[in-house]
Amino acid sequence: MKYVFALILVLFLLVGCTEIAQDNVEPVEDIPQKEKIVDTNEIVTEPIITEKQEVVEEIVTELLPTEDIILEKPIETQFYNDTKWMRINLQNVVTDETFTIESLKGQKIVVEIYSEQCYPCSEQKIKLREFIAEKNNSFKHISLNTDINAQKEKEIKYMDLHEYNWTFVLASKELRASIVEQFSTIAIKYGRAPLLLVCEDQSAHLLEGGIKGKHQLNEAFEMCG
Repeated sequence: MKYVFALILVLFLLVGCTEIAQDNVEPVEDIPQKEKIVDTNEIVTEPIITEKQEVVEEIVTELLPTEDIILEKPIETQFYNDTKWMRINLQNVVTDETFTIESLKGQKIVVEIYSEQCYPCSEQKIKLREFIAEKNNSFKHISLNTDINAQKEKEIKYMDLHEYNWTFVLASKELRASIVEQFSTIAIKYGRAPLLLVCEDQSAHLLEGGIKGKHQLNEAFEMCG
């Protein structure tokens, strides 16, 4: 009996130690897998690289000059000596009288490029009207409408509405093209309120860059001497 009891005690102790050892072992599935971490990094980094590349490509595309910008030359290189536009007949919209800029030689002439719908043009007319009053009509003021949709009847109503009493002319296709030949397309873009100053000797100057007040106009007139 003594031996049987001792054997049972030994078996009991062996079973208890085995259960304790199993409780202290961490489950295999809780250990982070290196392969899983690598996969996660690949998933995160690949889209970021692609997105950056797309953004860079968009910026580069925006910075590339358009064809118009590439072809545009400095204003100085676009001036020519062709004064054909001064010999083209102009017609006063009110009196139907025809004349040319060349026929007005000996006078200072301000040819104001405009359109009825152009706000800067209206502001420039106010400045010119004040300047004319100050200079006591020492130059001839011609408003030249370069809008291709301009109509004589609307022009007359426009003059009556604002009480303009100087010469108004509608630019023909030939006249617009000839002005561009000498001064470039800037000279007929009425939104920039350009002016053509013709001196007594028929030398012509393009004044552009926005609305010009008394100071700028006085400086321009000094070019005529």
